[in-house]
Formats: sequence, C-alpha cells, structure tokens
Amino acid sequence: MRSTLQTPFFAGSVECDCAGPLGIEHEQAMAEEAATVEIVDRAHAAFRKPRKELRASITGGAPIDPAHSATISIMAASCGLQQRPVASRLNASAEAAAGNAAAAARWAGLVDDEQKTKPGRRRRGAMSPAYDVFINHRGVDTKHNVARLLYDRLEHLSGGRVRSFLDNKSMRPGDRLGESIDEGIRQCKVAVAIFSKRYFDSEFCLHELASIVESRKVLIPIFYGIKPSELILPQEVADSKAHAPRDIERFRLALQEAKYTVGLTYDPATGDLAELVYTAADAVMERIQEMGQSMPQRQMIASRL
Repeated sequence: MRSTLQTPFFAGSVECDCAGPLGIEHEQAMAEEAATVEIVDRAHAAFRKPRKELRASITGGAPIDPAHSATISIMAASCGLQQRPVASRLNASAEAAAGNAAAAARWAGLVDDEQKTKPGRRRRGAMSPAYDVFINHRGVDTKHNVARLLYDRLEHLSGGRVRSFLDNKSMRPGDRLGESIDEGIRQCKVAVAIFSKRYFDSEFCLHELASIVESRKVLIPIFYGIKPSELILPQEVADSKAHAPRDIERFRLALQEAKYTVGLTYDPATGDLAELVYTAADAVMERIQEMGQSMPQRQMIASRL
C-alpha cells in the first residue's frame, strides 16, 4: 500500500511504501522528530534557553544542564512508545546529575533496546475511560510549567492508566467547553487546584473550583507564587455585574475551603519545579490508590445491607 505523508519539515509531501519496512522506519523517524520538537518548544518556554542548545541536549549531542535535567525528563515522560529513547536518555541525565550512577546506567542501557521496539498503535473509535484527575489552573501562569508537567508525570507514573483532564490536552475542536469541563469534574476522583497570581481573573477557574468543592472531590491545592492567606475573592470580582450574587457566594465558599485544605507551596523564584511536580504527583497517586483500596470494602458493606 502506498500513501502520501504530509510533513512539517519539507514543502509538499513525501510518498512512501508504508506497508514495508522503510515506510515504518520513516513513520518512526517522523514521530521521534515531532516528539523532540515538542519537548524543545516546552523546554524553551520554561527556561528561555536557545532552542538549538536545548535540542542538542535532548538528542544527546550535548550535556544537559543539571538544574534542568529532572524537569526536562518529566516533559519527555509522556511520549509514546516510539519516543521512549528520548525519555530514557533524559532520565539517565537526571539521575547522573543527582549522583545516582547506578540508576543512570540502567536508564542508559534502555536506550538501545527501546530504539529497536516498534511503536504501538491506538485503536481508533475506542471509547475513552473516565477521568481520574482534574487539573484546575490559570493557563497564562501555569499551563506551560507545573500544570503540563504534572499531567505528564501522572501519565508516566501510572503507565497511562490514570487519566488527567487538562483543557488543551483533553478537548478536541468542536467540543463544548462548559460541558467538557463539567464532565471532567464529575468523573474525577481527585482535583488539583493550582492557585497563582492571576487565578482570580478567570471566571472559568472560579467556576471550576466551586464545582469541585460542591462535588466534594478530594482537593489538593498547589499555591504557586501565592500564599494560602491570599485566597480571597478580589473586591472587583465581587462587585462585578457579570456574576450573579449566588455565584459570588459560591466562589467565596470554594476559596475558603481551599484556603483551609493542606496543600503544597512553591516560590517560582527559589523553588525546585521538578521536586514540586514529583511531590504533587505522588500525593495524587496516593489518594487514588487509597480510594481504590476502600472501594471493595464499601461495596461489601452495601451488599450485606
């Protein structure tokens, strides 16, 4: 079978025999390149380093800055099977930077084996399972750092079994925004609310938080450059005619609930972003595991009544 592949790297298209070995290798190379470009773009947005320098580090042509290796390895962790050599290389660099020589050697040893593995394919049209985690965040502050890194880390930790709702990753063109968000909150077991300086400017953030609290979901707050004591509805929002009095009260109660919930604090000027993401992901996974273990007991009690 012959098909035409559209690529972002050449003008026009490339025709290849996709049923044969060369076609498969070509697809693998394109997938690997696409993953590398995505990681470079996200690392550039996070660290403001030159793309050429980041690309050399990610592809193994230059050493990775130890201060960034752990964070970049998280960025690569959510890649599919065909991009695993990239993730393994970065994990090896992260472990080496942390002084874990044995772990670094194990990751490095996976690179050659993974490069020989054929990529898996997802079935089209298959129904998606329910969401386990909802990530509530202000995109302008945290979408390209902690929110996306947490999404990637949860997928990596669970081997894809835990599904997280992150707006730009979970919705497709044509989806109704409000309905998709409401469904994500309804399905989730755990919600992560990432509070930041411009969080209160977003009507969506406040509505999502209110729905999470009213649904009595497990809430894990992350205070990103903000203190829990600052979780107060700004007066200009309270006085705005754009919100009904009932919604204003919902927002206030939700912020008060989050204010008195134990969470994680992070100072962007001095904090370790990778450590924040790892700690938050571990907390989410622990909660999900606890809920999974308690489910059979609740079902057994109900069956006896």
